[in-house]
Formats: sequence, C-alpha cells, structure tokens
Amino acid sequence: MLRSKKRQVAEDEEKAKLAEASIPEVTSTQLETLGERFDDKRVKLTHIKFGRADNLWVESLPGVTISTNGLLSTIDTKAAQQWIGFSIFDNNGRSFGRCFAPKETYADLIAGMKKGTEISLRGYVVAMEGSELYGVVCYKIDVDVPEARQDAP
Repeated sequence: MLRSKKRQVAEDEEKAKLAEASIPEVTSTQLETLGERFDDKRVKLTHIKFGRADNLWVESLPGVTISTNGLLSTIDTKAAQQWIGFSIFDNNGRSFGRCFAPKETYADLIAGMKKGTEISLRGYVVAMEGSELYGVVCYKIDVDVPEARQDAP
C-alpha cells in the first residue's frame, strides 16, 4: 500500500511538472502587442523584477466595472477591494503595469516588496474593461532566492 501511494505521489508530481512546462513564458512586449493571443490563457513570467504596488488599473479588471455608458462607469467597489495591482520589469527591462493578485493571499507580500526584487509569476491574461489592453491576474507569485555566490566562503 505504501509503495502504491509513493508511486501515485511521484506520478502526480510528474504530471504537475509537465503541466507547468506547458505554460508559455511571455514578456511585457508580448502582452502589450499580442495580448489577444494569450487572452484567458495561463502564462508565466519568470525571473522578472518587481516595480511597485499600485491600484491604477484595478477598476478596469473584468467584473469590477459593472456597466459603462461611455462617460460614466459603475464600479463594484467590493470586487475592486479584492485585488492589489502592481508593476514589473521583464527580462528585457521593459515595464508592465497591469499585474494583479488577490489581496487575501498576496497583499502583505506585494505591499512590503522592494523595487527590483526578483520574482516569478503565474497567472491568466485578461482583457481590461473599456480598453484594448491586457493584464495578468496572478494565482502564484514566487520571490526568487538569489543563488549563493561562487566566491562566498
């Protein structure tokens, strides 16, 4: 029974690795210029740098803007309060300011993070309400731990 359970755990880990490997890695440039290609799909941005926490685009998340008549928008403030927004710099140094994460899980991490902290993200690309822009709603944020320096004693 124990061998069977170990084998099942190993198989599950292998499936998770394969699923992770199948998620495309994207850059800020791809999100800015080809966002529709990734709309409603999972993506990853790895070894990127944290920019800053801000909520400039939170009201444009799908489900936060309830209705708009072109002049006025109705905002679901309870939905808006569930998200924290932030910006990143990709591997090419290009900034991207429409990343979002659930406050319940990531608010303290993001609010306390220093500019330039290396992170990796996993999330879904979403079309922003009222524009032709896209954002990334994160379901996983990892702070990358720098590798030990070679010359360290």
